[in-house]
Amino acid sequence: MSADGLSGFDVEVNMKDLTAEEIQNMEFESIEKAEEFYVEYARCLGFSARKDVRRVTAEGVVHTRQMVCSRQGERAKKNIERTERSRQPRGLSRTSCVAMIRFHLNNSSGTYGVVCFMPVHNHPLTPSTHVHLIPKYRGLNEADKNFVDGLHSYGVRSCHILGYLMGQKGGHAGLGFCKKDLYNYITRSGKAKMEDVGDAYSALCDIQTRTENDHLFYCKFTLDDMGHLNNLFWCDGASRVDYSCFGEVIAFDATYKKNKYDRPLVVFCGYNHHKETTVFACALIVNEKTETYKWLLETFLDAMYQKHPLRVVTDGDNAMREAIKCVFPNASHRLCSWHIHQNALENVKNKIFCQEFSSLVYSTCSPARFESEWQRIIDEHGLSGNPWTRKVYETRKSWAAAFMRSDMFYGMRTTSMCEGLNSFIKNFVQKRSTLVEFVRDFHRALAEYRNQEMTSDFVSTYYKPVMLTHMPGLEQKVSEIFTRAMFMKVREQITNSASLVIGEQVSLGNTVVIKMDRFGVPGSTVTVCVDLVGPIFKCECQHFERSGIPCCHVFCAIKQRHMDYLPDNLVCKRWTKMAKNNVLTCTVDKQDADKLEMYRRSSLTAAFNTLLEVCCKTDSSYKQGISAMYGLINKFKKADAGNRGKNTNETPIRDPKKSNAKGAPRKYNKHKKKKKNTKCGHCQMVGHDKSGCPVLHPGSDLEFDDTVQTENESIDMDVSDSLTEGRNDRVPGDRSNGGQRRKKQTTTSTTTEVPTQSSSSSYNVGHGYPHFPSQFRVNQSVGLFPNFPPSANCAPHAPPTNSYMPGGSHNVPSRSSFLQTLGDVELKAKMKKERPEN
Repeated sequence: MSADGLSGFDVEVNMKDLTAEEIQNMEFESIEKAEEFYVEYARCLGFSARKDVRRVTAEGVVHTRQMVCSRQGERAKKNIERTERSRQPRGLSRTSCVAMIRFHLNNSSGTYGVVCFMPVHNHPLTPSTHVHLIPKYRGLNEADKNFVDGLHSYGVRSCHILGYLMGQKGGHAGLGFCKKDLYNYITRSGKAKMEDVGDAYSALCDIQTRTENDHLFYCKFTLDDMGHLNNLFWCDGASRVDYSCFGEVIAFDATYKKNKYDRPLVVFCGYNHHKETTVFACALIVNEKTETYKWLLETFLDAMYQKHPLRVVTDGDNAMREAIKCVFPNASHRLCSWHIHQNALENVKNKIFCQEFSSLVYSTCSPARFESEWQRIIDEHGLSGNPWTRKVYETRKSWAAAFMRSDMFYGMRTTSMCEGLNSFIKNFVQKRSTLVEFVRDFHRALAEYRNQEMTSDFVSTYYKPVMLTHMPGLEQKVSEIFTRAMFMKVREQITNSASLVIGEQVSLGNTVVIKMDRFGVPGSTVTVCVDLVGPIFKCECQHFERSGIPCCHVFCAIKQRHMDYLPDNLVCKRWTKMAKNNVLTCTVDKQDADKLEMYRRSSLTAAFNTLLEVCCKTDSSYKQGISAMYGLINKFKKADAGNRGKNTNETPIRDPKKSNAKGAPRKYNKHKKKKKNTKCGHCQMVGHDKSGCPVLHPGSDLEFDDTVQTENESIDMDVSDSLTEGRNDRVPGDRSNGGQRRKKQTTTSTTTEVPTQSSSSSYNVGHGYPHFPSQFRVNQSVGLFPNFPPSANCAPHAPPTNSYMPGGSHNVPSRSSFLQTLGDVELKAKMKKERPEN
């Protein structure tokens, strides 16, 4: 009987109906077809087969092949009886099954016949509903792997990839693999990309590739003494252009858990001309110490052509505050109003006070009015002796809007844009992503943000708003100047001007002083001064000086002067449709990197679709097409592997160490009992347990120290390296000043002195700044990335200077070993026997 008829849809039915005699009478043209038959036979019946005995002739021709059930044999006893294990042993699958088949070559006919067949199994066969879970039949084929790689490279989560494939293949049974197989493949493929070079080196290679497409791309990083990556800063050309247009006010904050190393992520951001969040730069830092923030801000200035921001908004972290004073001495630093309000809720348990305090924080009254209102609420609630109110009052000029009436923060009072940006990034960046994945996914999130800006630009230019106010001529001209989002805010001020009543008017030469009240609100007088030469409008409320938008009082004065246009001195360029035009024409390269990649992708997709239509018609064209495609894929993979080869420099770039960041202030439970220090069960002393008692073990390496803390004291031992030193635990409930450092009490320890010289080196990457090398280099002679050719438009550069990054102290107390020898056990038993019973 021939096996050629076992094909098509009847294969499963035919396999199950085959008898032992029919199988023994089968003949096969080749040994490959014989093996395929038994594998398919095993799948249909509910078991898996594996190859066993193979004998060949002198010419290399297989004349005997034996295949057995995969559950044949037993697991080696040494693997079962092993006691030292890092994980639980896998379940046993071998049952010494005797089912097998043996094929033998018939020399006369050249075919392979069955000479021995054992169909009986000593274990139950797997039901058809579970066959797809047998390891032999599980696995991703090449098409599945390419599909998974494509989706994963665009940040699609593994669970979503699995769900999509299930929908395409009709559920779990049709997948051909299980969830674990998919996750293992994604993990292995990610590790394969970083093989021999590491995560940090691979991430820097990815950044180097971006510099080739974006000539304004900027990157800088530092290494510690051991070659580990410490700080990494980068920004692309579009971000640098945005900063040149909208960099007067910036906000930045540190967030955590965006990468596997727990490095704080710092994103510099601001408002664009649509009052939408725009990203200026991004950095991963080693800790949150003042020296680290100084390096970060100085690098930020280097990337932005030494253009200093005028206003900075952050939370109350002390390290940030000190760094801003040193690097941005002329910038107005504003503390986040929301954090100030949260501190009031935590430190002053008075609901009425917190409501009045919140109103005072956001009030734009005069400083004198603020002082009187502050004194009133302090006296009413009896908080003159409260330490938090005294402390926050001393810093009132950095958080109270009354003292920043003339500072143009453009409506930025909190770090909420940073929080919103971090929340948005979560949709693209996975929690424990590597550096390579983080850089890739972060730029995907950045591209999505810029797509929103492009959509807003289109809406502002394509659609014309409907005129709704009582001043349609002025409203029409305003709509042609401002973007759609800002026009809505300006129109709101025009609408509010209708409720104002003009009162006294005084003319002083070319100046007219107009006083106006809000209708129905007596005593709300506001003064507007109009210089008729300009004309120039100055309002007492200073709304334009704070936000860049004319207030309703100015529009009321414009209406009183019968003007149907907005003077140029009342137009803030950053809110107009032309905000980026001049900068774009002179700064940005003509070929945008993202668009160039999009064009390449679309061109390749069109060519692939044409190839698909031609090659799918005949079998020969299909084979030629698929062979040529995989040939090109392998060729480019080998070329890419050569470019990303092993780093053989004298100063290799190693992966970052895991960092302990400050994080949010810890929550403490007042009613929670303090954990008492453990006492020794033998001598009742504090500082050790019974296993390391010096009385029981006089020969032990533990030396009892009388200076060990008492029962109610606590120890905070620093056993980490310089990365842990920068954690700076905060006092609970204080976010305005970044918290205070907790005092530490340590036992006698060995301390490593802080090195006097620089402990980390800083390196530049990118084309955008004249003295930045296009290659990562330690010095002029040895490059960290020798496989990358330097850019043609970059001249030789001097070696970068080292930036000061202090080392750390290692407070490691001596510890006792735990009864590692039999002599210790015998000594313990002897002492217990001789000890008198209580």
